[in-house]
This record gives sequence, structure tokens and C-alpha cells, in this order.
Amino acid sequence: MCGDNQASHISFKEESVRLSVWCKQGEMTTDWRLQGQEAYLKGATLTFQKWTSKNPQWDHDHCEFCGAKFMAEGNPETLSVGYATGDLYRWVCPQCFEDFKEQFEWHVAES
Repeated sequence: MCGDNQASHISFKEESVRLSVWCKQGEMTTDWRLQGQEAYLKGATLTFQKWTSKNPQWDHDHCEFCGAKFMAEGNPETLSVGYATGDLYRWVCPQCFEDFKEQFEWHVAES
């Protein structure tokens, strides 16, 4: 963890609201998106696909990491494609997929 006297840098990325805290030496110490998802997503098989609702009463889902919103096409402020588990219950946005694919050892299935 960064010491009290070390400078920190906060970086934002437009594609998905990303926040990383870096020590002065460039060592990543915290990524707010990591919240224990390895318990249910480590080694998971994901499919890149157009968003579809698992439940007819749901009109959207969120990325398991950054919270980006998935909805049907037509809303420019939301995502309409991403990576989903086979049961369509868990969704991962393309940016978080790229950021965590090696750490989580994901497999990608053909859609």
C-alpha cells in the first residue's frame, strides 16, 4: 500500500468508468472493480453476445466489475454487447474482460 508521503495518481478511462490507484513507483495497489468476483467468475466460460434479459421483467443488467449498464440497442449511454455466462446471469463489459481475462482465466465459447 502507498505510504502517507507517496504521491498517488487517479486515472479515468472513458470507455468504462475505471479508477485505479497507483503508487508513485507505478505499482497498482487497488482496483475498486475487484470485489470478490473470483468466487463465482474464476475460470468461467463466457460468450461474447448481444445483451438479452434472463428475466422478462428485467430491462437491463450491469457489468460485474465496473457496473456499466447493458440494455437492448438504441440507448447510446449503455452497452448492448458484452461477455455473459451461459445462464445470462453475469455480464462483463468488453473493457473489464480485457483487463481481467488473464487474472480470472476465462474461456470464451463460440456464440
